[in-house]
Amino acid sequence: MQNKQLTIVFVTHNTIGGGVLIKSGIVMAPHLSRVVADISIEASYPRTEEF
Repeated sequence: MQNKQLTIVFVTHNTIGGGVLIKSGIVMAPHLSRVVADISIEASYPRTEEF
């Protein structure tokens, strides 16, 4: 069996819900599709609702 790295793209307007799912994320500006932040979350999995 081969180990493969997997990238999944979530597009959401719910930053709290998205933060529970991601290790890193990019925040886009509402207009002109500009990147305004590149964030990393250093929390272990599984994450609970209290996160």
